[in-house]
Amino acid sequence: MTFAAIFFSLLFFVSSAHSMNKRVEPQKPLEQKLHLLLRSPGFLHPALLDAQKLLQQTAELRKEELLFLIGSVAYQQGNWVEAENIFFSLEEANLPLLQDYLFFYRARLLFQQGKWQEARNILHFLMQQEPDSVWNNEAKKLLAKIFFEQRLYQKSFFLLEEVRGKAKTISEFREINVLLFKNVTALGKWDDAKKILEALLVTSTNENELSAAHELFSLFPQKRAKLLEKWFPEPELQYRIVESFEEHGAWVEAKKRLVRFMETISSSKLKRRAQLLLAKCEARLHQYQRALELLESIEKESDDSELQDEILSQLVWTYAKNSQYEKADQFLQKILIRHKDAPVARRQTIYYRASLELVQGKYEDALRSLTNVLTLHPHGDLAMNTRWNRAWCLYKLGQYKEAIEVFDQLLGERNSISDRVRYWKGRVLEKLQKREEAILLYRELWEEKPVGYYRGLASHRLQALHKKIETPVMTASNVWQVHLPSPEEIASTSPHLAKALLFHRLGLREEVARELNAFREYHPKLDPLVLFLASENFAHNYAYRIASDRFRSIRERFPNGDPFEIYVWQQMYPQAYRSFVLEALQKSDLDPALVYSVMWAESLFRPDALSDVGAIGLLQLMPTTAEKLEPQETEEVFNRELLYKPSANIYYGVRYLEKLAKMFPEKPVAWIAAYNAGEEAVSRWLKRSERQKNFEVEEFIEEIPYRETNLYVKKVFSAYWMHQSLYSSHKNFEFD
Repeated sequence: MTFAAIFFSLLFFVSSAHSMNKRVEPQKPLEQKLHLLLRSPGFLHPALLDAQKLLQQTAELRKEELLFLIGSVAYQQGNWVEAENIFFSLEEANLPLLQDYLFFYRARLLFQQGKWQEARNILHFLMQQEPDSVWNNEAKKLLAKIFFEQRLYQKSFFLLEEVRGKAKTISEFREINVLLFKNVTALGKWDDAKKILEALLVTSTNENELSAAHELFSLFPQKRAKLLEKWFPEPELQYRIVESFEEHGAWVEAKKRLVRFMETISSSKLKRRAQLLLAKCEARLHQYQRALELLESIEKESDDSELQDEILSQLVWTYAKNSQYEKADQFLQKILIRHKDAPVARRQTIYYRASLELVQGKYEDALRSLTNVLTLHPHGDLAMNTRWNRAWCLYKLGQYKEAIEVFDQLLGERNSISDRVRYWKGRVLEKLQKREEAILLYRELWEEKPVGYYRGLASHRLQALHKKIETPVMTASNVWQVHLPSPEEIASTSPHLAKALLFHRLGLREEVARELNAFREYHPKLDPLVLFLASENFAHNYAYRIASDRFRSIRERFPNGDPFEIYVWQQMYPQAYRSFVLEALQKSDLDPALVYSVMWAESLFRPDALSDVGAIGLLQLMPTTAEKLEPQETEEVFNRELLYKPSANIYYGVRYLEKLAKMFPEKPVAWIAAYNAGEEAVSRWLKRSERQKNFEVEEFIEEIPYRETNLYVKKVFSAYWMHQSLYSSHKNFEFD
């Protein structure tokens, strides 16, 4: 159902509420206001619940609550006149739980009209009367803006310094820095202003942010502005700017800026650093030949020892990405010669060589390299991974007894891969015709934990060996029902939870999530209520954390049909943003459970998630990937900020999964791997694996050379199997 349909349904239900429930008085003027607001073109309010729940909840609202709901809709829509009329007409005494919202909304509305002093008085009152309000940080930012407008620059500066450390996103941090900059320029602190401006410039992640920072030059006096315009093109500053672009995944923009930048550089050292950065951008954009030409050129010219190591490492990485393994090995040999007297560097380099040999299926060569690593006495994860890879090489070479010896050695140590080792020891035992011993290992894996990738594989092996397993009951005949107290009942225990309950009744999802995130009290008896409110109001990450942390005893065992325990498990593996997912899948054959599982692995349901390389949102999409996909019907131009919106992020994530499904038909493992590592890498891995006899998907996954992707695919499959169990999914993709 579209949002327009939801709102007209709401309008109908509100207008007919008096015939359904005699306690509700007809509110004809209010209905007309709501009708006019909701008919405004292009209005979407994803914070509202669906029509059915609005039918159940809105009919019970008091007049003041209905007015607050209408005011919130008007406020979100940007209908400031209507919002002002409503919020100033409501009396705080009639909405005691929502006083801080009324105060803050009024102050915002007054601020927009330039009524600084009136807004300032309300904000002071808010912070005094409601010190624990969720709006306090925003109130301080708004108050700092008012102080600035009133030319109280020092007061504004101190408030902004206080809230800067509490910024939750990069964009909020930059916004506060811009406000700080304006204050120090107004105070004539030009050196401080330049420092803040420099910080804004060198942390810009794309051209739009850089352009916005550059516009601040105009706030300097003319003479200083001219000096800054001379300072801005300085090579070192320009290099730091473009370096930030590259680090945040804006590779196309970084590349364009680097090409222009290198024409102006006189320093040979800086030029080589810029060329190295350009080569990295070319490689990220899969232009490997261009990257290699640049890298080989600067490798020959560079006399900088520290830079030389980075150049050689990048050459090895790029040649390997381009499947030119012999060339990669030549440069690995150069690194070994440079570090012949450094045992740590040598064993890391030899281990990397073994990894390249494994990628090529050269198991005998890899075995020799791994044996060399062990002679250099590795420890920790390197020692563990070296032994694991030795066991894997022995398994692939058919030396099963020797593989068992290494597996047993690993099982005798405390490490994080015991499930992996036990599963593959079981597979080797099968090869040795020791089926009963293998079955014991599989049963042990199956019964030990309620969730896990190798537990899932063990169940498949037991079924393949025609062994019965007692499947835990992961679905309930009765749905768990929560008792919802009135907000007034719980207000003395927790005002934040009381407000969350009221907003749940009003259907304002974002406000529920805001209040729950401020709920810090520990009341075990209230945990089920908190879990319910979070899961029903798009606060899926919060619900996941509550389910995982507050219900650990449930997490560590099978629920076996208990309705509440199953509900807790469903919040650890939720059908998150279900309406958006189903809408995006309307014309798709993809399984919704796959989308939920990818979301679980990518962001744990955080819409504001931002990776180190610039992947955004629930499904962690790179803007450069999303902008190449078919846009939503409501969009004219793609904007990276869209990816922070759950509906848009899910739309583009589904489109990308569909693209991968077409690229790798009937190979769901390849879709998942490519979503993380890229299509090109997965195409390489598939070609090599499919050349092998008796190709097995489990082996393909184990041989994924990128550690992050290797773990990622296993996480997605683990989550997918849990979704099948928890929601009785009929769709399925397995290892075939």
